[in-house]
Amino acid sequence: MKIIVRACIISAALHFVYFSLTFLKGYIITKAYVPDVGKDESVYMLQNEVAFGFVGNPFIFVYSFIALAFTCFTIQFVFQKLTRKGSFR
Repeated sequence: MKIIVRACIISAALHFVYFSLTFLKGYIITKAYVPDVGKDESVYMLQNEVAFGFVGNPFIFVYSFIALAFTCFTIQFVFQKLTRKGSFR
C-alpha cells in the first residue's frame, strides 16, 4: 500500500507542477502583452475575439492522473524488486 500512496503523491505533485507552469506561462504572456490599437480601427472586434481557457474533455486530467500514478507504481515496483533480490524471483 505504501508504493500506491507514494505513486499517487508523485502523480499529484507532477500534475501540480504542470498546472503551475502552465498558469505561470499564461500570466507572463498576459502581463507582457502590449496591444497595438493604433493599427486597427475596430477595437470592439478585438475584444470579442479573446478567449480564455480551453475547451476539451475535463476527464483527461483524471485519466492522466491515473495513468501517471500507474506508471510511477510500476517503476517503483520494478525498482524495488530489482534492488531487494537482484532479480524477479
